[in-house]
Amino acid sequence: MGSPGLGLPENGRLVSKAAPYSDPCDKILNPAKVMRPIAPVRWIAPLVWLTLAACVDAGAAGQAPSSTPTDKISPSVALAAHKLIQGLPLDGLPARSDAKGNLEVYVYVTGLTPENLAALAAKGLMGSVPSPGMGVVQGWVKPVDLAALSALPCVSRITLPRYALTR
Repeated sequence: MGSPGLGLPENGRLVSKAAPYSDPCDKILNPAKVMRPIAPVRWIAPLVWLTLAACVDAGAAGQAPSSTPTDKISPSVALAAHKLIQGLPLDGLPARSDAKGNLEVYVYVTGLTPENLAALAAKGLMGSVPSPGMGVVQGWVKPVDLAALSALPCVSRITLPRYALTR
């Protein structure tokens, strides 16, 4: 049992110290209970999800150049590249590497022009497969070449490919 004056649980409900009841009959019938119960906070979870979704959508839709080239590299790509550089396996990561230690990546570009594709190849992207509908070039890159690749002005971000999963 809690105390209504202290804002502690009373009969399984929290009471607020801030707002008194607006119903005058409640005060007359039960003068000790002048505190309003806190309503179940059902709007917090949707609010949190909407905020997170807005942050994700703003990053994906904006495609604005980042402040530094390394900001264009997603954390999952950076972690996978770090593991490959150290000679560690990519166990537990949704990343793929080949026998030479190259990492498979998606490179999101501002335009799929021949000049941009040539610039990507010059900075180390191998086996390029452009996808005009997505504005992305899929390819393989050495982990040490990621910084140079992300420094290109046509590159907006570098992520891991989204592989299809079986159930």
